[in-house]
Amino acid sequence: MTSVHLGEPSQPIELDSIDDLFKRLQLSITPAPNTRSLILVGGCSRSGKSTLARGIASRFRARGVPAHTVTLDSWLVSVEHRSATSTVLERYDCGAIASSMTAVLRGETVHPPVYDVATRRRVSERSDVGLHIPSGVVIAEGVIALGLETLLPVARSRIFTAVDDAVRLARLQEFYTQTKGLTAQAASSLIGERELEEVPLIKSTRANADVVFAGR
Repeated sequence: MTSVHLGEPSQPIELDSIDDLFKRLQLSITPAPNTRSLILVGGCSRSGKSTLARGIASRFRARGVPAHTVTLDSWLVSVEHRSATSTVLERYDCGAIASSMTAVLRGETVHPPVYDVATRRRVSERSDVGLHIPSGVVIAEGVIALGLETLLPVARSRIFTAVDDAVRLARLQEFYTQTKGLTAQAASSLIGERELEEVPLIKSTRANADVVFAGR
């Protein structure tokens, strides 16, 4: 599966200040009762997506607008069900993400799967606590966020987080060794594989962004 592009290519705005980004978001999002506005945050692994999503959410909340972050990693396929040659899009249940997020945006309750990062396994097909968002801003973040054909057209903003490759690779090495418990050698091997397969595709989804945010 190749990356998805939204309409005609356009040059995204490049920003490095979250306050400037938030000002732009305020112009495109007008909160209303019983409505939900979607923001997609994509980019390579360890580029600062989760941090940015939390920062955006906190700024909306500070202004009285309900804001919720949703990690798309909840829909990662359990490692034992992946093929040795699986692509980054095949490592996610993209169909379930699309249907679940569409339901959330309609105001319905969904129960995402539960995924354990350390073991790379899905420990439950259904979370005990449902995801129900009566109104406000929904910020969905994940490496494939800007590669989801169904969600791209309905998003009020599509943000790609970019960070220097040297910084990103150092963070990946630390993440795989300290969080996932891999040896340094195994981590380096996995990172090398992902640089060849995952990173080019994810970087290509930058073309679907209206904002490129320079992370740190």
